[in-house]
Amino acid sequence: MSKKGLIAAIALSFFVSLATLASAEVKVDFGPTPIPSGAATSDKDLTIQNGKLAISINVETPGPWGMPQGGIMDGAPVRDGKIDPDRLAWVDFLPDNWSEFMPKGTTVEIVSQTSQEVVVKTGRDWNGLLIEGYITVRDGDDVVLLKTTFTNATDKEVSGITSGFCMWPLGGYFLPMVGTGGGTGDGATGMVPPTGAFADWVANYDETWLTALHAPYVDVINYEGKDLHKRMTLKPGESFEFQGFLQILDSGDLAPVVALEMTLDGTAPATVEGLVKTAAGEALDKPVVVVKKDSKLYFWATGEKGRYTIQLPGGDYELYAVASGFGPSSSVKVKAVAGEKVAADFSDVSPSSVLKVQVTDQATKAPMDAQLAIVEGYSPEVMYLGRKIFFTDLDLAKRGQAEIELAQGDYVLEARSGAGFLSEPSSLAVSLASGATTERAVGIVRRFSPADKGWLTVDLHQHSNILDGNTSPELVSLWHSSRGLDVSVVSDHDSVASQGVVAEQSGLRGMGFIPGIEISPSWAHFNILGQPIGAELTVNPGVATMEEILADSKKIGAKIFQVNHPFETYGYWNSRDAGKIPGGYVDVSKANGFDLVELNSYYIYEHTERILKEMYEFWDQGRRIYLGAGSDFHDPLADAWPEIRLAVHSPGELDIDAFIKAILDGNTYVTMGPFVYPDGFEFGAVAKATGEVRLKLESVKRVRKATLISNGQAASVLEWPEGMHEGDMVFPVDLEPGWFHLILTGDDELDLLWTNPVWVEK
Repeated sequence: MSKKGLIAAIALSFFVSLATLASAEVKVDFGPTPIPSGAATSDKDLTIQNGKLAISINVETPGPWGMPQGGIMDGAPVRDGKIDPDRLAWVDFLPDNWSEFMPKGTTVEIVSQTSQEVVVKTGRDWNGLLIEGYITVRDGDDVVLLKTTFTNATDKEVSGITSGFCMWPLGGYFLPMVGTGGGTGDGATGMVPPTGAFADWVANYDETWLTALHAPYVDVINYEGKDLHKRMTLKPGESFEFQGFLQILDSGDLAPVVALEMTLDGTAPATVEGLVKTAAGEALDKPVVVVKKDSKLYFWATGEKGRYTIQLPGGDYELYAVASGFGPSSSVKVKAVAGEKVAADFSDVSPSSVLKVQVTDQATKAPMDAQLAIVEGYSPEVMYLGRKIFFTDLDLAKRGQAEIELAQGDYVLEARSGAGFLSEPSSLAVSLASGATTERAVGIVRRFSPADKGWLTVDLHQHSNILDGNTSPELVSLWHSSRGLDVSVVSDHDSVASQGVVAEQSGLRGMGFIPGIEISPSWAHFNILGQPIGAELTVNPGVATMEEILADSKKIGAKIFQVNHPFETYGYWNSRDAGKIPGGYVDVSKANGFDLVELNSYYIYEHTERILKEMYEFWDQGRRIYLGAGSDFHDPLADAWPEIRLAVHSPGELDIDAFIKAILDGNTYVTMGPFVYPDGFEFGAVAKATGEVRLKLESVKRVRKATLISNGQAASVLEWPEGMHEGDMVFPVDLEPGWFHLILTGDDELDLLWTNPVWVEK
């Protein structure tokens, strides 16, 4: 039997064995999903539940990110007959990563329906490649079987594509493919192989639920494994069958995931069992036993009343115990042998400590919103037991205060408020004793205040907890305030749900607010900004043309239209070059064209050179299309890519209309740290050549070089081998008519600032 056939046979027997343990009839509901917070809202959508789990399939509701009908749009465990809130944003087959996916003739039909089993068949035609999918739910199972046959029905070979299932969760904590270290690929540079992976699954979890996707075919991963793909070449008439297994569980215990892994692999389990006690000799009520392999996290399992039992593949492991409110035990090394039992007890689990921190401005002693990050010391590997990044209190009456539960031990934390832009992080070293409460104060030294000079900052691309975002709306403005921003923006994928809360919280913190939406067809992403709160597009971006999206954005009152990450796989210019834009590329000279092109910090050192080349062509033609800036942050507790923001010259009391006008007029620059103040001219405005260009610099980060680009060519360069943080920059240059802009470079020859052009007259 082939491996594919073996997996199918094993899966079937696994389903049957589960059904004997807990049987419940499978039923189908048509219409808006009964899954709380579910996104499938059409009368034709369908929801399948079986007593263990519930999933909804979008028969008519548009999929997220411009995806078509026929995917799993919602999913949740069923607990005591009641469906939990939605835990899935999207599970589906992607024919070629996140490139344009607008299939012809999508079909969704139930092909088998009994009390024991429901099978849904989907059909899609993607540019002559046929996608036939089956979604199977059986009674009593916590596993959904996914099977897709991908057939090349064209007369040409198709090569260089990456295909497979994806699982994009809602909320919780994502666990990348174990053993890989969480490598992240992206469509512009190619995906990454799952080098070192212990298994072929990924998971997303919290303490009371878990979703996992097994992909036996996988040879490349993207976005830490949210996309599990295979590099494909299909000759005319050739097919490939993909099988995946989606688990939806009512606990954050990973043991059932490893059990399915062993079943699919045909691996006989070994057993490890034992006792977990505190240092005082008391049995730990709900222990969590963490299993590591080759010094890397593999999985964890939960126990009850001081006892645990784990089944796992044979091998050498290192285990430790931990629990909510307790720090980790000492580690125990275990050699597990298939078919045998081995004991491993833990007896030194200690109660956690409490650290109370007050963050203030060191000069004024005023309390400050801040982020607190552990840079040295223990941080839990099971994220629902604790984090390494925290924020001060949302309650303004407790501004600057944080109360953090940590395991005993020595720590170094950083307090960050405007870090890298307005101040340096402040370090806090502390030793914590088990069960004790420790109080500390930390001051932030604000070195610069651009707002006093009329320069305000904003991040034009920021998510809350919609779809792939993981930031509560309440936290968005606190996060922005901690970053030292003056104006807050929320721009969720095709959603306005968080705008009202973010607007209210921003106002309470003394910040301005601009509502945004990230319009997300499968062939490009755009931010529209400045429309009334709650205003939504009336067209479906999943099937609309660029002309229709632009026109509808203007119709609902959007004042800014920004092209986001244009050279991402699904970026606007990437899709333009591939000929994948419905209705064709819209030339920016049209009256309803776009206003800004984003420098996105996730891709900042990968795409910027290509973006600038395009912008220089616009500026050579005198087109007033300007650079925007967006971090694209989704999760303040996890995202680790560089900070970025747009500095906007909008002097006087903050007025959002004037602020937006300054953005549209190009009175701005993109910065990853430095601030510059032009002397005698304005970015985005017309200036006359005077023989020199003068600016003042303020920068927490060291600036080593400043380059003046005139009409696409370097015209003058200033260098500071030892670096400069503050002072005058004077470029002796005879400017040619046209335009100029500036690029500032820091350590390791990494650029830190890009201005918008100054238009030069004789």
